[in-house]
Amino acid sequence: EAQPELLARHFAEAGQPARAIGCWRQASERALARSGTKEALAHLDSGLTALKSLPQGAERQRFEVELWLTLGQTLRAAKSIVAPETEAAFRRAREVCEQSGDTTRLAQALNGLALCHYNRADLAVAHATGSELLVLAERAGDPDALRKANETQGYISFALGHLTAARSHMEKVAALAHTLRNEADPDPQPVDRQLPTTILYLAFSLFILGYPDQASQCCHRGLALAARSPDPFAAAMATGNAAAFYQLCRDAV
Repeated sequence: EAQPELLARHFAEAGQPARAIGCWRQASERALARSGTKEALAHLDSGLTALKSLPQGAERQRFEVELWLTLGQTLRAAKSIVAPETEAAFRRAREVCEQSGDTTRLAQALNGLALCHYNRADLAVAHATGSELLVLAERAGDPDALRKANETQGYISFALGHLTAARSHMEKVAALAHTLRNEADPDPQPVDRQLPTTILYLAFSLFILGYPDQASQCCHRGLALAARSPDPFAAAMATGNAAAFYQLCRDAV
């Protein structure tokens, strides 16, 4: 639909809250894609208001989780990952997931909470939450969930100074994403937004642990991935981390 927010209003007025909620969420995602964070937040607020008209049950829980997770991502862009409102959104999503047994979306909520605490430097809580996320991903056996869980726990472990653990997590991310293939082999996998930075953190870990040659190879690989990324923010983050890596190595490349 070209104007999902208009349809949402019509559905709400017609007494069809479930259809209205779906349209409000779609409208928020479209607004966020255009960097319209205030507009996206307003749409999600309308969706949460419409949610009150639904009876208790599985359908309401499903809609509620989707709204809170989307709100968490939107608040992350609008106010930052460390904002109390962002944490509250992911925490509520976690609560509803635990009530409904929705393990797939529970992983998304846990990841949001772990990153919130990580960016606040509340590392003990971040690590505990990341450990929950990793156990959940291992039970599910889903490669993408495992990649994301190891990625998050890798950053947290690095910040804690647990470099061997950080290396292990990030090497698992690299293996799951098929990024450590022979350079002569084609790599058809799309470049994940966070992957170049993860590879750069692997380079830091390897260098500090005493493997400078492997670290340098990882740094080059991270920069190559960043060059393929359509995301300018990801490319900038990787380039900045590469500069810090070369400074660490005292290499003025």
